[in-house]
Amino acid sequence: GNTATRNLFVAGYGPSTTEKDLRDCFSQHCQVTGIVMKGTFSFINTAEKNAAVDARHALTGSQLNGGSLRINFAKETGRLGTTFDGGQP
Repeated sequence: GNTATRNLFVAGYGPSTTEKDLRDCFSQHCQVTGIVMKGTFSFINTAEKNAAVDARHALTGSQLNGGSLRINFAKETGRLGTTFDGGQP
C-alpha cells in the first residue's frame, strides 16, 4: 500500500454517488476539508492523517450506492488531487 497521508483516493462507489454522499460517509470518521470527484474515483482530503487512516480502515469494502468502496492513500500535493499512486494515468 501507499504511505499513509491525510489525502484519500476513493473508488468503487455506485454511479449515482454525489459529493454530498461521499462527504456524509467520510465525515462520520474524519474531518473532510475537500473533495474532488473525477468520475469513477475521487480524492478526499481530510484535516488529519490519523483520522484518514481510521476512515480508510472503517470504510474499505463498505457499500455506497450499490458499489463497494476501495480506498487508498493519495500523495500529499500542493494542489488538491493532482498526483496519486492509484495506478491510473
